[in-house]
Amino acid sequence: MKKNILVSIILCVLIGFLSAQKINGPSIHFKKTEVDFKQVPPDTLLHYTFEFQNRGTDTLSILNVRPG
Repeated sequence: MKKNILVSIILCVLIGFLSAQKINGPSIHFKKTEVDFKQVPPDTLLHYTFEFQNRGTDTLSILNVRPG
């Protein structure tokens, strides 16, 4: 029983340590990934800025953007 508890504690500490590490290479993280404009009249131009950051260890290059 004590052995199982000790193994569980070690696994939790290890998982916490690994999740706090920086990601090798670029890694994009968006502050918000969806926007609901509710009802929009026809022929209305909408604009929204998605904020993001690179949480990786290398330069993030955005080479292609497609509207969704």
